[in-house]
Amino acid sequence: MLDRAEIDRFTNAILTGEGGPIDAVFRANGNNPPLLRWAPDVDDLPKPQLKFLLEHWNALRGEAALPPRKAIDPVALKPALGFIMLLDAVDDGWDYVYRLYGSEIAPHVVRDYTGMRTSELVMAGHDYITHFYIACYRAVRQRRAPLYTENTPPPSVAVKVWHRLLLPFADAAGEPNHFMVGNVPGPWRSTSTPPA
Repeated sequence: MLDRAEIDRFTNAILTGEGGPIDAVFRANGNNPPLLRWAPDVDDLPKPQLKFLLEHWNALRGEAALPPRKAIDPVALKPALGFIMLLDAVDDGWDYVYRLYGSEIAPHVVRDYTGMRTSELVMAGHDYITHFYIACYRAVRQRRAPLYTENTPPPSVAVKVWHRLLLPFADAAGEPNHFMVGNVPGPWRSTSTPPA
């Protein structure tokens, strides 16, 4: 079950840049605190797929604050395909449905979450990760700007770090209720073997 109070604390920490509540929970669970960077420059991003997605998002929005969801063209996303998640806000932004869960992401978490909700992420004993992801989406909805994060996943995930770029898209009313997320895995954990 979602802990909305923790999600609120995390959201406020992300919005203000004061990571204390998030850092404390990650450390208590044996992980380094996540890196958070609002409105990154293309040169700040460590992965080519994320650089491409940020440039593409900026081109789609032009002079507007946000590009419209209808501007998403899968053919134009070829350089990053497989590393993209598309999500829609539901329940007034307390949860998010994966319309697409990238084919290069799913093997690392041993499941394709397409059609499922963020609240359904299976991370037994690691609910704080799910709360962190939801808080990131909530913060991006409020700030209406891209957010880059790096976070250590739970031990059941075969990579050491996720490099994520959250990009908001506007619905028909201009509200940021849709997201394109570039999610690129970092190095493999030393005890893990890449999936076949």
